[in-house]
Amino acid sequence: MKNITLLFLALAACKSSDAGPAADAVPCDPAATELVTRLDAANGMGMEYSDPKRQPAMDAAKAGLDGKRYAFKNCYFSGQGNDEVSFAAADGARSLTCALGADGHKKFRKAAMKFELAKLKLDVTGIVKTHEGRLALTECKITPHE
Repeated sequence: MKNITLLFLALAACKSSDAGPAADAVPCDPAATELVTRLDAANGMGMEYSDPKRQPAMDAAKAGLDGKRYAFKNCYFSGQGNDEVSFAAADGARSLTCALGADGHKKFRKAAMKFELAKLKLDVTGIVKTHEGRLALTECKITPHE
């Protein structure tokens, strides 16, 4: 009887963790926009390659970013492809790309197809790491909902 109770509690805990956003998730607006701005700076986007100030600016933007975990809730879906999903703080805002890998991307598509695209919202968690030569949000878990 004790084993059955423990099994039931373990299953309930697993199921409830899949049901909603991470406990530490913050609203997508403005947090996702702030992260995409910082990642662009860390990766040298929009900077002149020959500018001597480029590398110090990139290093400053990278400080404390690599390995940091982020969690967002109620983000807007903005696109998918190449084993990645893009999301934004508001419809039409600058997108943040999340690397999922082939299996993660397939699971996301299957789950997202249950919802009407116009109403689709995403809860996203991920870790900033180097991906394809640039800092990006990786190891993402995306939960679609309305």
